[in-house]
Amino acid sequence: MKRYYLPILFLLVCAAGLSCTKYYDPPEVFQTAEEKPFSKKRKVMIIVLDGAAGPEVKKIAPPAIMGLTEHAKYSWEAFADAQTADGPSWTNILTGKAAAASDITDSTLAPAFDPEDEHAEIPVFSNFFQRLLISGYLPKTVAITPWNTLAERGLKFAGKVVDAANDEAVKDSALSNLADDKLGLMLVNFNGVNLAGRASAFSAGQEVYKNAVLKTDGYIKEILDAMAKRPDYNLEDWLVIVTSNHGGDGNRYGDPTIIQRKIFTIYHNASFVKKEFIAPALTNAVNHTGGSGSTTRNATQATLPASDAAGLGYDIPAIGGGEFSMLVKVMRTATNSGNGVVVSKVNHPYTNIKGWELMTNGTSNFRICIGNGAGGTTPRYFLHSKQPLPPVNTTWMTIGLVVYSEGGKRYASVYTDGVKDSTYDISAYADLAATGNDLIIGNINPATGNQPFRVTQLGIWNKALSENYIQSYTCKNGITSADEFYSNLVGYWPCDEASGTVYYNRSPLAAGKDMNMNFTPGWLLLSATNCNTADNFLATNTDIAPNLFYWLRLNPLSAWGFESKEWLSAYETEFIK
Repeated sequence: MKRYYLPILFLLVCAAGLSCTKYYDPPEVFQTAEEKPFSKKRKVMIIVLDGAAGPEVKKIAPPAIMGLTEHAKYSWEAFADAQTADGPSWTNILTGKAAAASDITDSTLAPAFDPEDEHAEIPVFSNFFQRLLISGYLPKTVAITPWNTLAERGLKFAGKVVDAANDEAVKDSALSNLADDKLGLMLVNFNGVNLAGRASAFSAGQEVYKNAVLKTDGYIKEILDAMAKRPDYNLEDWLVIVTSNHGGDGNRYGDPTIIQRKIFTIYHNASFVKKEFIAPALTNAVNHTGGSGSTTRNATQATLPASDAAGLGYDIPAIGGGEFSMLVKVMRTATNSGNGVVVSKVNHPYTNIKGWELMTNGTSNFRICIGNGAGGTTPRYFLHSKQPLPPVNTTWMTIGLVVYSEGGKRYASVYTDGVKDSTYDISAYADLAATGNDLIIGNINPATGNQPFRVTQLGIWNKALSENYIQSYTCKNGITSADEFYSNLVGYWPCDEASGTVYYNRSPLAAGKDMNMNFTPGWLLLSATNCNTADNFLATNTDIAPNLFYWLRLNPLSAWGFESKEWLSAYETEFIK
C-alpha cells in the first residue's frame, strides 16, 4: 500500500472589468491508491468524435470503428448530456455528472456568473484528470484536442495537454505520444465531424458529413495500429473508449431533444465478448405537483382553454353523437393518500360533475369519473381500475376510457394496461360534455388530494378504439401516421418536448391546440414503457468516469458524486483470467 500526498487544486477565473472570483479551496488531504496484483498494466484510450450521431455513424459503418465492436460492449443509441452544446456536453464526459451540476451552459466552459454577486463562492466540479491526481495515479496522462478552450480550461489537469491545430495534428500528436512507455491514459478529441454537421447536416445522407466520419475513422485506425506496435503492448491491457459529445438534428444541436442527444459508445478490449446494448424506448417528462392547500392544488397545470378546445371532440359526445376514446400513460412520483386529479375536462372534481376526469382513488387505484352535472356530491359513474397504483418512479400505467354503442345502448369502459376493468351502461345520460371547461393535465381545485405524477402520450380519438390497439398502446412510444386510428386522432400530446413550458398537440386535426404550463418544469429523460428486455441498457457519457476508474483499479470516493455506477465489472469473467 502506497500513500501519496497531493493538494486538491483550485481554479481562478477573472471576468473583464470585474474582480476575481475564487473557487472553494478545500484543505490538503491524503488519498490512497490501492495496488492490486495483476499480470498486465491496465491503460485507457478515450477517443471523442465531436458531433458524431450514433444512428448516423452506424449507417456509414466506418471500418475501424466497426472493427472495434467485434470485441466490445457498445451501443449506437447511447446518450449525451441533456445540454447538447459543446461546453456542457464535454463537461458531462469529464466529470461523470450532468452538466447542470456545474452551471456550465456554453462553450466558454466557465460556470454561469452572476454580475450582481461577483464575490460569490463558486463550487469546484472536478474532472477525472483531477480525480486521478487525487487518487495517486502515477502513469502519464495526455489530452489532445483542436479546441483551444477545452485545452485551456477542461483538460488542464492532464499531465500533458496538446492544443493541436486541426484533426490531422491531433492524430500526429497521438501517434507521437503513444511512443512514451510511461503513458497510462490518453484522451484524443477530433472535431471535423462536428464541423461537417454544422456545415451540412448531421446525417449519413450528406456527403460532407459521411466523408468527415470516414476521414476521422482513418485517423483512429492509425492510432490503433500505433498502439499495437508499442514495445510492451503484450504486457499492457488497453481499454479503448470511443464516443461522441452530442448528435444533431439537421445542421443544429444545443437543444435537449432525444435526436440531438443520440451518440454512440464503444468500450473495447481484446478479451471482451461482443455485446450490443439496445437502448430502451425513451421519453422526456415533467413532474406535476400541486400546492399544499385545497385552494392551491392547481399549482402545476398544463391547460388547453375551453375556447380553443371547442368543437374538437375532447368531450364525451351526447348519446347518438358518436364514439370517444382517451388513452394516457401515468407515472406516480410520490405517495399521496388523497384523491388527486391527473387529466380532466370537468366543472368540479366531485360536486355535480359534468364531463370526465382521471383521478386517483386514495392509495388504492386509478379511476375515471364521468357525470352529466346532476349527481350532487357524487359523480354519476366511478369507473375503477382493478389494478393497484404502480410503484413510485418506476412504472408507467396506461389508463383508457372508451365510450361506444352496442345493441341500442351506450357504454363506457375503463382499461388498465390494455385490460378492460369496468363497463357501465350510460344510455340514460344523454349529455356528458363539459364544453365550457378547460382540458387540463394536473390537479384541480378543490380536490382532496394531490398525487404528484408524470404523464406521456395523451391521446383523444373520436372513435371507439379496438381492444387490440388499446393493448398495444402500453408498449408504444408514439403515434405515427401509420397507426390504425390516425385519421380519428383529434388530440395528441406526447408530452415529451424536453424543454419549454408547452405540451404541443401533434394531432393532424388540431394544429396549434397546445397545452400551456403555469409553471417552469424540470424535464427528465425516462424509459417510455414497461416493455424492456434484458438486452435493454441505456449507456451514457456519465458512465465514462466511473468505468475508467474501475479499469485502472482505483476506488472513486462517494463524495465525488458520479451519477452512474461502473458496469464493466459485470463482465469480469471475460477479461480477468
